[in-house]
Amino acid sequence: MMGWFCNKDGLKIMKKQAGFTLIELFIAVAILSVLVTLVVPEMRRTLQSNQITSKTNALVRTLNYARNESIVKGSSAVLRIESISASNEWGDGWVLSLERGGVKEELRRFEFDNGILVTANNAISEIAYSRGQVNLPSPLLLTICHTDSQSNLAGRRIEVEYTGRVSLRDRHFDCNS
Repeated sequence: MMGWFCNKDGLKIMKKQAGFTLIELFIAVAILSVLVTLVVPEMRRTLQSNQITSKTNALVRTLNYARNESIVKGSSAVLRIESISASNEWGDGWVLSLERGGVKEELRRFEFDNGILVTANNAISEIAYSRGQVNLPSPLLLTICHTDSQSNLAGRRIEVEYTGRVSLRDRHFDCNS
């Protein structure tokens, strides 16, 4: 920004001034507020989506680990839910234990409280692997969704087959249906 001043001889000289005008400051604040308004909701969606992905990965890793331990150690690996609210709600966490000769050894414990809901397609409170196989009445479908109903995020659905094999069945599951 330029300004005029007079030197000692009375000549007008242009002087460069440092700083911002009030209009420039208002424009900068307006641009910043528009950017924040656009970025914050998308950042929230991204964090919620990462929570869903993280819990899905933890559950798949645990199921694969349980299957592997039952094969390698020749014993029964049992994955039990931690929730006491419903028999098909796996969202609070789960406990993986190895049972050999009547002795139960807890291998891993998972606890979550981040607003993720994990439900099973039937009322099942544990998955028991015996030499890699599971004894289920039908293939087990576990659905992972966020509890925030306004987020409209795609959930995940994984399947545990009779053979104990775990696979991601639907990466873009509609949690609102």
